Amino acid sequence: MSNKLLFFMHHHKDFLFNHDSVWIKPTYTKIKGDWEPTDNKENYVDVLSANNTILEFSKYYPDHTIRNFIRAMGLESTEYFLNYNDFDVEYMGCSSYGRYLLINNKDNVKSFKISDKPTEENISILSGQEQCDQALEIFETYDIITNFDRHINCSIEEQYLQHQSQEHWHKFKEAIYSLYPEYSSHMDWFTKSNTANFQAPVIASKKVFNKIFTQYFNIMRYVWENVNDVWPVHGKGIAEEFPFRYPGFLNERFVPFFLIANDVKRYNVPLVELREFNKV
Repeated sequence: MSNKLLFFMHHHKDFLFNHDSVWIKPTYTKIKGDWEPTDNKENYVDVLSANNTILEFSKYYPDHTIRNFIRAMGLESTEYFLNYNDFDVEYMGCSSYGRYLLINNKDNVKSFKISDKPTEENISILSGQEQCDQALEIFETYDIITNFDRHINCSIEEQYLQHQSQEHWHKFKEAIYSLYPEYSSHMDWFTKSNTANFQAPVIASKKVFNKIFTQYFNIMRYVWENVNDVWPVHGKGIAEEFPFRYPGFLNERFVPFFLIANDVKRYNVPLVELREFNKV
């Protein structure tokens, strides 16, 4: 592991991974009866083994098993682990399995996302030392590295409400107004903007990473404490197939909002997705 940069990649299934990488490490949630790595298990970090874990919020899901709760959280389990446990690094990042940032973008590709096959060669390149070294060079000037914005044909809010629960969205915005009133002047971004870095892996300075995800989890605590239904289901006006994953969907919208509201010095690169799409 680089003594400056640590990037965790969250897994919930076996997937090709470069276990020789010194800066990208695989994580998972060790739940009895659920998936566990079948190869190189000793290299995986169990994000439920620390002093501070996402299980703090399981109390908001009293009618559901821990397994269901963890399924609802997904990547947020690893983000919580990295944010609330002390790691002696200067820069931190998170992503879902198979999603990388093309940090050393030699050809200056401007695409929001590049889809490719999960081969050993591709993964070795994207998790290699050259990418880490380039990231550290970028951080001499910038505070965060993430993917280019994606343009959609409606506002961020409209797009969300076409698929997700209205209740959770409105409580999300209410939480921002209540907890972070200094962001009030930026709230029209949700209704006026049609660009955001969706599916965003992020690598940031420790200070910026901690601020993003401390605020995000404070907002989610507010949402959970004030919504009627913590486990929405498909149908009844909700088009999303797995609407219980709304913590992650709200996360996707909060990160770009945070970057704008805080005028964070952001460096953009393509997202590289090396996997067949799988919602489960």
